[in-house]
Amino acid sequence: MSPDGLTVYTNSAAYRISDGALLSTYSVAGADGMGVISSSNSLNGQIMVSTDGFGTLVLLDPLNSFAQTVIATGGGYGDFANVDPTTGTLLFSSGGDLGRLSCGVGCGVGAPPPPSGVPEPSSWMMLLLGFGLMGGALRRRRKAPLSYA
Repeated sequence: MSPDGLTVYTNSAAYRISDGALLSTYSVAGADGMGVISSSNSLNGQIMVSTDGFGTLVLLDPLNSFAQTVIATGGGYGDFANVDPTTGTLLFSSGGDLGRLSCGVGCGVGAPPPPSGVPEPSSWMMLLLGFGLMGGALRRRRKAPLSYA
């Protein structure tokens, strides 16, 4: 689906979602799976297509008459491709290997771009310190008082 949610893409055609009207046809030889890029850069709306043609990956540009650019080749037979929304990448097979294709920082495949920040070390330290204090308090609470005979 396009980033604006108005168009759906298949292996050979684009359709308007609101009424199902055919917008365009195209052909990517051996298309086996795809993911639409969502970004704030020039890749926005372009489609990454994995093919079963010996590890060939194609970038399809719907804004330029579905022009095709080969972006990777030389792998083995590809028979699986799917978007991983948790990482914003296209997961694909090539021969006996699995690969992930991303489109860079601030860019996601099949989903909004993943968060680009990593928590600051101070946040992690405070979290660990909090767990440590909580664990110590629970341990102290469970200890039975000493009895002397």
